[in-house]
Amino acid sequence: MFSPNKFLGGPMDTRYAKRQAANEPLFEICQTKGNSEAHPWLSPNDEFADFEQFASLISLGTPSAVKHGFYRQALVDGMKLEDKLGHNPFKMGLVAGADVHSGYQGNEEWDWQGAHGTLDDTPKKRLSPIPNATGETGYGVSSAGTTAVWADENTREGIFDAMKRKETYGTTGTLIRLRLFGGWDYPKSMADAKDFAKQGYAGGVPMGQDLKPSTGGAKAPTFAVQAMKDPNSGNLDRIQIIKGWSNVRTGFPAEKIYDVAWSGNRKTDPKTGKLPPVGNTVNIKTATYTNDIGNTMLHAVWTDP
Repeated sequence: MFSPNKFLGGPMDTRYAKRQAANEPLFEICQTKGNSEAHPWLSPNDEFADFEQFASLISLGTPSAVKHGFYRQALVDGMKLEDKLGHNPFKMGLVAGADVHSGYQGNEEWDWQGAHGTLDDTPKKRLSPIPNATGETGYGVSSAGTTAVWADENTREGIFDAMKRKETYGTTGTLIRLRLFGGWDYPKSMADAKDFAKQGYAGGVPMGQDLKPSTGGAKAPTFAVQAMKDPNSGNLDRIQIIKGWSNVRTGFPAEKIYDVAWSGNRKTDPKTGKLPPVGNTVNIKTATYTNDIGNTMLHAVWTDP
C-alpha cells in the first residue's frame, strides 16, 4: 500500500506523489479482516501492536507484506518523500471500514453476528475450526470498523468536505467519541472545559490539518485530546499519542509512545516507562464483561517533551 514506487513500477516522482496526495486523502486503518496501523516487527516497543492482525492475504496462504504495509511507517516514509519530491503522498487521515457480507450494520462488537452471512450466522459456525467457503474461519475475522467524521452539518456536502480536510478517525467498531486539536499555547484548563472544541478551533487546528509554525516562541506543539466511551461498549483504558520520525543514523522510521491520560490510580514504571495494564473483566465462558474498571471519559492537554 505504501511503496515508494509507482503502481506500475519505478521510483515515485514529484508528479506521482502530488497526484496521490490529491486523490488519496484518507486511509482505511482497520476493517473486519484486520488492522493496518502497526505491526510488532515495526513497533517492537508497542504492547498493542499485534492487535487484530490478519496474517495472510484473503483466502490465500500468502503472508501479508509487513514492509510498506502499515500506516505508522508510512507517515514517516511520507515525510522523507516530501523532502525529496516536494509532496507527501502518504499524509493521510483515517477511516475504518466493514467489508462485511451479511447485509446489516456490522459494527456491533457487543453482539457480533459474523461477516459472511450464512457462512457464519450461528455461534456454531463462527467457532468451527474448519475454514468456510472464503477460506477463513468465522472467528478469524474482527467486527467491522467504523468511520467517524467531524462535519459542520449532517449533509453529504458537509461530510464530504470534512473527509477532504481529514477531520476523521476510524475505530475497530466501538463508537468512541474522540476529538484532538494541535496548537502552541493551549492552557491545561482546556482539557475538561465545556467549550473544549471552541477553544481547540480558536487556538490551533483539528485532527488532519497542518499546524502552522509557532510565532510566540514555543518550541514544541501542544495537543488537546478528549475521548468519551461508547455507551454500549467497554470503559476507556488510556489515551496514547505516538510520535514518529526518521532515524538519521539508520534511515528507518522510529517512534515513541506516550501515555497521556489513563484510568485509575496507576503509575508508570520509572525504569520502563510502561503503564500497568488496566485489568480484564472478560468471562470467556459466558462471553460477558463488566464495566467496573476504566473511565467513561478521558482528556489531556499534553506538550511534546
